[in-house]
Amino acid sequence: MMKRNGWRFTVAAGLFALCLCSCQGNSAGKEETVTAAMIQQEDEPRGEGEEKQKAEEPKTGESEALDTEAAEESAADAEEIKSSNPMQEVSGPEALAEIGVSMGTPETAELGPCFIISQVVAEVNFTFEENPYTYRGSATAEDFSGIFEEFEEEVTSVAATDEMPVEKELTIKTTKSGGKLAAWSRNDANYTLYTPAAVDTEELLSLCRELIEKN
Repeated sequence: MMKRNGWRFTVAAGLFALCLCSCQGNSAGKEETVTAAMIQQEDEPRGEGEEKQKAEEPKTGESEALDTEAAEESAADAEEIKSSNPMQEVSGPEALAEIGVSMGTPETAELGPCFIISQVVAEVNFTFEENPYTYRGSATAEDFSGIFEEFEEEVTSVAATDEMPVEKELTIKTTKSGGKLAAWSRNDANYTLYTPAAVDTEELLSLCRELIEKN
């Protein structure tokens, strides 16, 4: 009876050990499977990210082409802005000769900005004896003073003389606000001189003579 019970105990112990080994094997296999899957999941995004980054990086030739294209677009934009703006600032009165006018200013004048307008009209801004002036000239246009104020009916006209070497005559008009506009022609070009200040007519004539000598 004891031998039989001992045999049963031995068989039971063996079966328990076999089950325990089987469970440990399955657990290890599961751990190995989970670990391998985790490694694979970690490796795949990195590989895909590197390939995507490499694909997004432009090649050297492509980068140079993009830089050239951007430079050309910038130059085209600058040219478009230039053509859409009729007033192009120039370095000084000497640059205005390219459109057929000569427009020197008094030595004591404070020179302001100078412009070429639509490649037709020249403009010189200056201050003389504390009064501002806008001096314009054109070899082709006739009505280009840019003054749209109302004028007084009285007009001062000075005929051409040796002291006033103009073609035909020089005229001076007074605006309703008190400013003055002088106009004359010389050497196949037309000129205007405007000031918003209420300067004396004789004072303006004296300045005009100095400007005309430089035409």
